[in-house]
Amino acid sequence: MVKSHLTIAQAIGMTLFVFAGSAQLASLPLIAANAPLWVLFATAFCVNLRFVIFSATWRLYFGHLPL
Repeated sequence: MVKSHLTIAQAIGMTLFVFAGSAQLASLPLIAANAPLWVLFATAFCVNLRFVIFSATWRLYFGHLPL
């Protein structure tokens, strides 16, 4: 992250607030290109949306198990 011209404080903040590593990797080139904030949020949303889809699929296989 620091190699992408983020300060150490920004890198630590991104690590604390962006939980998915894939969203971090997808957003770094956008930050370097000075993309608008809404593009960053949309990218992170789309990258994380796949986990919701995966979870919905696995529900068919594991939904009968007790919590």
